[in-house]
Amino acid sequence: MSPVFIDTSYVLALELKDDQNHESAATHWQGVLASRPDIVTTSYIFDEIVRFFNRRGHHQKASQVGNARLQSPSVRLLHVDPDLFEAAWAYFERHPDTRSDKRFQLPAPACLQAAEKDRSGGFTPPSRVELKGEMAG
Repeated sequence: MSPVFIDTSYVLALELKDDQNHESAATHWQGVLASRPDIVTTSYIFDEIVRFFNRRGHHQKASQVGNARLQSPSVRLLHVDPDLFEAAWAYFERHPDTRSDKRFQLPAPACLQAAEKDRSGGFTPPSRVELKGEMAG
């Protein structure tokens, strides 16, 4: 099975019962768990999630959510290095139709391809990998 990329808004919708997308995210998550894919995220997203809770005075929740991702054998945390950043920026530049009200984010396809290469033991820095497919991040 292909890896699944999770972003900040997805994790927050799962963790916050009063989030407008909580029910749909929780239902979707049950399907993800049933298929048991590798889950991929980045160090930037990890930081956003932990800071979200910590800045609101919920240090214990920030630690719990962070440790759940760090200790899960299913979660692959990609550290954003210059090669991954470069590949993500190149993807962003090639896709001017992608709109977001958020700041620049690493596109999921760049992260998923880097994770797949790393998992197979033949890691090629993502700036040298042709990014294929479209996936919302």
